[in-house]
Amino acid sequence: AASLSVRDVFVWPKDPDEQAIAKEAKGRLSDQRSDFLTVLKVLEAFETNGQRSQWARENYLNAKSLFEILNIRKQLVELLRYAGIEISSVGYAKSDPSGTQSMDACDAIGKAVLAGLMGNLLVSPYRHAYVAALLSSEEVRDVYIHPGSVTFGRYFDPRYVACATIVESSNGGRTRGPKKYARGCMEVQLEWV
Repeated sequence: AASLSVRDVFVWPKDPDEQAIAKEAKGRLSDQRSDFLTVLKVLEAFETNGQRSQWARENYLNAKSLFEILNIRKQLVELLRYAGIEISSVGYAKSDPSGTQSMDACDAIGKAVLAGLMGNLLVSPYRHAYVAALLSSEEVRDVYIHPGSVTFGRYFDPRYVACATIVESSNGGRTRGPKKYARGCMEVQLEWV
């Protein structure tokens, strides 16, 4: 939840030579299953490396965004404790010594994220494009996974996706108008719904 209100944690350099290095760093810090799991993995790596801005720069990460996420997470934890709500956190790799997230933990995180993003549940009626799963709205048609998402360009398109936001690109000279993109994506298992 804390990452939804801040800028992307990844930095994309303008220099084409640096872009290849940034892409490799993003791949190393990504969890291909979800942009949300990726943020958790990045936060854990950032904390493991002493929350150092230098480490963030070296890994093409936005240190300011990471610090904002940590601050928002702290505030949310304090509010939950104040309200008497028990906190059960799975973190990213805390449940698995190998440093990867177990499927049970991924499902728990996925269900929690979906609970807050049910209105942005999308279904793919045909290759690469999505429509709103819960609303029959012409506004939410022909939505594509944003190229900045870790779920973009996978060898298969998930049937169901939840996204944090849907943005429109500028026309870019196309005669068909702007293109809609889903940002902050996560594959959804039908049984979670």
